[in-house]
Amino acid sequence: EALKAVSAVLRAGSGVFNIASRSNYEMQVEFSPDAFDVIMSKGEALVHTNHYLSALIAPKDVAKSFIPSTYTRLNRVQKQLSKMKGPIGMKGLFRLLSDHELYPESVCYHEDPRLTGDRYCTVYAIVMDVSSGILWISTGYPCEGKISEYRL
Repeated sequence: EALKAVSAVLRAGSGVFNIASRSNYEMQVEFSPDAFDVIMSKGEALVHTNHYLSALIAPKDVAKSFIPSTYTRLNRVQKQLSKMKGPIGMKGLFRLLSDHELYPESVCYHEDPRLTGDRYCTVYAIVMDVSSGILWISTGYPCEGKISEYRL
């Protein structure tokens, strides 16, 4: 039902929806105004930055050059996740999302005041425990620790 709801509507922009169920289905729905694609978890954590991962949509991605650190940030998260053993938990995931390797264009992406024109930064981070029905959202940079909890 969630996939149908997000894929059947007209879209004016591009992005990704993360959808998960308590019955252990996890997916990312990447979308553009004229296409969408679904990436399903095969048991691995699904992570995303600012470029398309879908083989269907990625060839048409003209925005990927605007934020070239999207590739290094995705790689950093994947590498760090592969090193983590056992249950990671909310605090461990927010530590990962607060990573400052390659600052300011790090996983926790800080606005660079030296730049003029378009500037990019992390505006929030989300961690979900779907089986428990809990969602945590940072207000602003995850490294600043302003995290709100929501129970579903």
